[in-house]
Amino acid sequence: MAPSGSIAADFLSGRPETVALFPSGPAYSQGSGTGEADPRIANTSRPARLSADAFRTTSEMAASRLPRILDGDGVFVSTGQQPLLFLGPLYVLYKACAAVRLARRIEAALGIPALALFWIAADDHDWNEVAMTRVVDRDGTVRKLALEPGTGMAGRSVGPAPLPAAVESVLDEFARLVGTSEFADAYLETLREGYAAGKTFSDAFSEVLGRVMEGAHLVLLDGASQEVRGAAAPLIRRVLESHAAVDTALAAGQESVEAAGYEPRLAYLAGAAPVFYDTGEARERLYVAGSTVRSGRRGGEGRLSAFLEQLQNDPGPFSPNVALRPVLESWLLPTAVSVLGPGEIDYWAQLGPLFSLLEVTPPVIAARDSWRVIEGRVDRVLERAGVGAEDLADGGHAAAARVVREARPERLQAALDEMRSEVTTGFGALEEISSDELPGARSAVGKAGAETQAAIARLQSKVDARVREHEKAAVVNVRRAAGSLFPKGIPQERVASPYPYLVRYGPPLLAALLSEQLSASSPGVETAAGGAVAGDPERE
Repeated sequence: MAPSGSIAADFLSGRPETVALFPSGPAYSQGSGTGEADPRIANTSRPARLSADAFRTTSEMAASRLPRILDGDGVFVSTGQQPLLFLGPLYVLYKACAAVRLARRIEAALGIPALALFWIAADDHDWNEVAMTRVVDRDGTVRKLALEPGTGMAGRSVGPAPLPAAVESVLDEFARLVGTSEFADAYLETLREGYAAGKTFSDAFSEVLGRVMEGAHLVLLDGASQEVRGAAAPLIRRVLESHAAVDTALAAGQESVEAAGYEPRLAYLAGAAPVFYDTGEARERLYVAGSTVRSGRRGGEGRLSAFLEQLQNDPGPFSPNVALRPVLESWLLPTAVSVLGPGEIDYWAQLGPLFSLLEVTPPVIAARDSWRVIEGRVDRVLERAGVGAEDLADGGHAAAARVVREARPERLQAALDEMRSEVTTGFGALEEISSDELPGARSAVGKAGAETQAAIARLQSKVDARVREHEKAAVVNVRRAAGSLFPKGIPQERVASPYPYLVRYGPPLLAALLSEQLSASSPGVETAAGGAVAGDPERE
């Protein structure tokens, strides 16, 4: 969920000044049911610049519709993410499910083929972000697992990199943390087969997400594949040849966001093309000045003509940066809608001038789902504490204090409150009298009053300590629930791996996330304010 006052929040609320920043106008409405499709997507269909061989499909229906869409008879609803270790956090799954549901609605409304597309952003070279995952255990403790880059792979694209042998021991630890259930064997076997040593990160991620989403009518595309690299070469050539105009467009995107009163998400770097080049040692940004190109800020220089010749003969080392990638996707494919997270929406506000310069029709933007999994045991804690899930965003401190407060012995607490009130009234009267009759004594009266109130506060603390000891289990449960919903104070969807939940609840959880009516989806899964509530397998 976008924070209040952010670009994403203001855009999604329809603030005119913010909407005006975006190349495609207002966000797509994701109301339930089929309804009428957004008229802006009606004429998006056009032939693609890729063949069906470049895609992985998750169902026979997706495989049959894909060629029609690529031939110009249909549209994609896209989303995507880097090829994160073991699928990354929950929101990756939420993105995929949101795109599937939205494609289903568009197809029903327009009567043309529509497919969800997951673009695997395999060019990312941030190993610290991509090659790690987190498991939130039942105590709310976050367990981080990570893979070190293989020899010579640090600073290079993660997607094409082979998984090192160490992935097997990391998988063993991951499986231990995930636990067992009737669904564990199937899901963990999928993971072990997908993330086998020697496979590339992209292939592993694509295989596992494809199998988890099997039957859900999704297609996956590796953004670093040979097919995509070759098809992207003409647009990247145009970007490099028109580098001065591209630089102006990128600067204009940043300036428009700043003029609207926001902090730009993407930093404009003068002379930096939105293109990366793999030198064989690292993935470096290309800086272009006239007919000269430099790899990285301090890299060696070369002639632009030489880079363009290599691009034509071997496009493999060239890849788009975060600003160019959305434009490239819509240039390659008939993308009607892009399902984005809050951070992505923020930086899309800067892309209008680049879409316009390169004459690419931008997709309509839809916000991804923002759910939380509230397991049965957590739901019971919330009910007993009389709080909602959002009340635990502070780590459960306020809710735990409420538990203690409400557990105080009524008569004892009433007596303490009465004493506190009487002290306040009594010493107030004494201060007033001393001011009139013995002014020099007022300071002593005030000090005595403060000491008396401090003594009452110490007594209150001792009472609360005894209550906390008595209510220790309830307080611990509240804090564990907070750790489940807001691990380390961060929304669950941005931290927790989906795998423990898939293992515990199986296909019904995924079916619920794909349902048009989540509240009536399946036994044990229902909607809550801002999130999905999954039942407790021990009770069901």
